[in-house]
Amino acid sequence: MKQATLEYEIIYSVTEQHLKEIERWLSDKQNESVSPIYNHWDFISEKQKTAQMMCLKVDETIVGFITWISDFNYPLQSIEYLVICDKYQGKGFGRILANCCFNLFIERGIKAVKLQSATEESDLFWKKMGFKRYPKEYDSNKYHYKFIVDPQKNISPNKADEVIEIWDTYSSDVNILPSYTFEIVYEPNSNILKTPIIMLCDDTWRMRWRRKNTILKDCKIKHFYKNREFALYEILIIDRLEEREII
Repeated sequence: MKQATLEYEIIYSVTEQHLKEIERWLSDKQNESVSPIYNHWDFISEKQKTAQMMCLKVDETIVGFITWISDFNYPLQSIEYLVICDKYQGKGFGRILANCCFNLFIERGIKAVKLQSATEESDLFWKKMGFKRYPKEYDSNKYHYKFIVDPQKNISPNKADEVIEIWDTYSSDVNILPSYTFEIVYEPNSNILKTPIIMLCDDTWRMRWRRKNTILKDCKIKHFYKNREFALYEILIIDRLEEREII
């Protein structure tokens, strides 16, 4: 027999009443898979006040929620909790809630998402959602990442007039070809890139901005911008370029 489809609603403006509904089932020890998260309730409930939370309603009942860490000033966002009440697990609601959250992030200018998974079951879920672990050579980093917009593709060296070039080491040897090359194409009359550059990296790698034979900048990734806006230790996101921002 085909299972009946349950109607759901995404709650973007979470109220204190919604929180009370969540607390009711999250604190119930019969919900064995999620009740340990109740130990962090003070922290979770703060997310309602800072509007860093959305909920899922099914049959007029709040059955899940997702929270994130920061505001939308940087194009990388971090997921903290995605929790679905035991009774409603295995019905696809976790995927629905996550995808709705990602759509909100895209509207706010977010390009990539990172998170940590606490269990093997959680790890499997996020892998199915398209998240990937940080490269194996950086095993100290336990985060998973997902690019939620299409990033620019690596091209062959010397195939474009203006490029960002990256070496997966720091070497000033001019004879070594870059490991990655990205063509810079702007939106009309803008400093915004038509397609953003997004990649996992080490911020000590070498990065060069070149326009034909003119070198605009050549340094470690972490020194490319004064305020480190586009490089955060393990990920590089460039969606615009302004010469006046360069050190």
